[in-house]
Amino acid sequence: MRLVVDASTLVAELLRERGHRLISDPRLDLYVPARMWEETRHEVSKRLDVRVSRGSPEPVANILTGDEDSFGCGVATWTVETLIAQLERRGESSST
Repeated sequence: MRLVVDASTLVAELLRERGHRLISDPRLDLYVPARMWEETRHEVSKRLDVRVSRGSPEPVANILTGDEDSFGCGVATWTVETLIAQLERRGESSST
């Protein structure tokens, strides 16, 4: 299913575990227009800053991505290659 996601929905769901499951569902092709993506990055970063300032030491989740769109958004961003390398260093992955 192809869906265009608006910024407010994407921000809300990126901050929820439920949203992570939904967004990563392989049956969905999600599209975010460039302007909305910039707004999403700004809002997620701002909300995570608020959580940290309220005493939450870490963001709710990091970002796993295949491109560089999320780099610099204020949240730890992993590429698949970097994540696999890190897990292998820790002895937690058997993927090839």
